[in-house]
Amino acid sequence: MSITDGQSHFDAVFLQLIKQLNISQKEAVSTLDGPTLVLAGPGTGKTQLIAAKVGKILMDSDTLPKNILCLTFTDAGVNALRNRLVQYIGPEGHKVQVLTFHAFCNQIIQQNRYHFGQNNLEPISDLERIDIIRMILDELPWDNPLKKGYANAHQFEREWQSLIQWMKKENYKVADLIEKIDEYCNQMPSLPEFKYKRKQGTFNVGDLKEGLYQDFLQKYARLREAVRLFDVYEQEKNLRHRYDYEDMILWVLKAFQDKPYFLSLYQEQFLYVLLDEFQDTNGAQFALVQTLLNYWDTPNLFIVGDEDQSIYEFQGARIKHLQDVKDKYGDDLHLVQLKENYRSTQGILNTAFAFIQRNTLTSSLKNQGNVSPQPLIAASALRQIDSTPIVVEYGSIFQEEADLVHSLKNLFKKGVNPGQVAIIFRNNRQGDQLVRLFEKNSIPYHTSRPINILHTPIVFKIRRIIQYLIQEWKETDRGESEFLPLLYHAHWEISMSDIGKLNKIKVTSDLSWHQIMTDETIWGSIGIENSQPLKRAYRFFQDALKQGLNKALPAFLEYIINKSGLLKATLKQKDSILQVQILNTLVNFCEKSVEREPNISVIDWMLMMDRMQDNHLAISLEMPQVSNESVHLLTAHRAKGLEFEYVFMYDCVQSEWEGKSNNTGVFSFPPTLKMEPETDELEASRRLFYVAMTRASQFLQIGFGKENTVGKPRMPTLFISELLEDKLVHFEQRIYPGFFCPHRI
Repeated sequence: MSITDGQSHFDAVFLQLIKQLNISQKEAVSTLDGPTLVLAGPGTGKTQLIAAKVGKILMDSDTLPKNILCLTFTDAGVNALRNRLVQYIGPEGHKVQVLTFHAFCNQIIQQNRYHFGQNNLEPISDLERIDIIRMILDELPWDNPLKKGYANAHQFEREWQSLIQWMKKENYKVADLIEKIDEYCNQMPSLPEFKYKRKQGTFNVGDLKEGLYQDFLQKYARLREAVRLFDVYEQEKNLRHRYDYEDMILWVLKAFQDKPYFLSLYQEQFLYVLLDEFQDTNGAQFALVQTLLNYWDTPNLFIVGDEDQSIYEFQGARIKHLQDVKDKYGDDLHLVQLKENYRSTQGILNTAFAFIQRNTLTSSLKNQGNVSPQPLIAASALRQIDSTPIVVEYGSIFQEEADLVHSLKNLFKKGVNPGQVAIIFRNNRQGDQLVRLFEKNSIPYHTSRPINILHTPIVFKIRRIIQYLIQEWKETDRGESEFLPLLYHAHWEISMSDIGKLNKIKVTSDLSWHQIMTDETIWGSIGIENSQPLKRAYRFFQDALKQGLNKALPAFLEYIINKSGLLKATLKQKDSILQVQILNTLVNFCEKSVEREPNISVIDWMLMMDRMQDNHLAISLEMPQVSNESVHLLTAHRAKGLEFEYVFMYDCVQSEWEGKSNNTGVFSFPPTLKMEPETDELEASRRLFYVAMTRASQFLQIGFGKENTVGKPRMPTLFISELLEDKLVHFEQRIYPGFFCPHRI
């Protein structure tokens, strides 16, 4: 049948798309039946490929759009694919099931509540999770391995949270984990690493290293107890009618495994399953896919992935899942490797290829037919551009930052759109300094780091206003000490001179603020210059004291924002769009709080935010979209899936890129529980560096400063040494003797 019967326009658009595909892409798209695995490196047109595959299925078979399931990992990926489908095949593109793994499972749960018995459930908040974990830890006896020897009953709170999430992502069962822990503990006395290899003092060769042995026994005793308490956590969470984000996949997986007839409904519905970024699947997601596909010996499965871009191991992603697919389907699997790149110049591709070949803990998928791997080939439009990446050594990080500002301003003078420039770094805190630097130099920027609105001045002002009102509700004049700071808020437009005069009266008399603010004779006696702002401010507080007792929480918050003059003042600011979005985020958070707890009071809501701040929990800013006129400040993880004409990799030093364990705040695991060798931290970091490099289209600069902010020497990352050894980059030294950086002062 036609993709869209009666819509010849979209037929023509789709046929034109098929003509534009390269040989490897056409091979992948044309194979309709059976499992297909596409190895798609950076910039090889994955989204277009998947859209073309869906169109080909609809054109060459009698499959309906609703019988096609496309799963990916992010909402951005879903939107990108959906837009391509509508562009190429028209309205039918809306009927194809394009979802994230979690959205797919949530859809199944919502459509079949009677199967899950999950009525009246709400997602657990970070604060609620902390409350449950601390309650369980508090109830443990002091000789419990998680408390013994520690003054802080919550010593392992963070580790336990990480363990719970890991167990769910990997779909591990309590009994299985305890069995593996005990297995290794029983083996330890006989293992070489726990025995003396030569005579030392009174110890002979082969004697047990008792200290080391006991130390590991204690570590694994803590792990064993934390695993055992997983079920206690689940019970308490269920009693509170809450669920974890990871629970959705596990619920659906369990329902599929326990109820074959229920599983068959979805196996019969989805005749084709397409999976994007397959290298990012964790254990639970992989098990879900396998369960869904077990209905067929050779399912109509289309997988797109690239092991060199697997950078989410800390979230449970496993490279081996690509090899598992190859092993499962054997000769029935159609393997296609995309060879053309539509993003980068050949110089960038050659450099990135040679660099990533140093990773050895990978599968053999790219070595099919005894043909050694080759660099991706730049599309014709990019082949003629000479753009060998540059490695730049600076005397200090100050010099790197100053040169970065200079380079950006030169690009802007040449007409380069700031939105086509990215500064990529390893960790968020590196970007914090760039934010300050760019603000001082009036460089437009967008940062990928989530903004915690609890730390913003405007939310701080609102909380101070409400805190004062709460004190006054409890007892008249109880908020005396908090009133003066409120008058300094700029939106009241009260002059500093008038505030000073009022405060002098307060300090030298026994009058309350209520008496001072209501007696205009006092104002006249001290020479108040402009009484109108004072009247407006005090009238607001008096009205707010009444409104807070009569309005619902969201309505009261909006009253504070509007009637205080905060919103009016915000709209006059240069960054008004950002500030209004902060206010919207706060209101949305307030409304969600009421949805979860309909009877929550203003006081309880304020206490909730105080506790969130005390526990370093954020209310993340909800931004509608990113300006295309701003330089992008991104961590390498956040840069995944994006591309820019100009990429500057900033502060590439050893301390940031190497040995950066993602296991901070996790328990020690025995070898019987450790993941595959792919978790080698150096290789994982190299893949992340590779992802950052391959975001560049035409220009790539990798920089580092030899000294930090206090003049201490630093080493460049090993990866820079490897790039220089491959001789596929230009090397420059930009050392400015006696240079000093005023933007740091």
